[in-house]
Amino acid sequence: MVQKNFLADDKLLDDVLLLVEEELNKVDASKKIIMQIKICVEEIFVNISHYGYENNQGTAKIEIYLLNN
Repeated sequence: MVQKNFLADDKLLDDVLLLVEEELNKVDASKKIIMQIKICVEEIFVNISHYGYENNQGTAKIEIYLLNN
């Protein structure tokens, strides 16, 4: 499991997506799965960044749990 807090700022989206991709690569996820998950993470993170906090001040906690079967 990986946990990391990011300032809820869409300028940090690339950092969030890099973290997700690095973790998925560790379990040899396919490029298709990586892309699909990154699209979901992007949508969620941008929504948190834009609508999650008044005055645009807050954090987004990223938690990644991977099962390697």
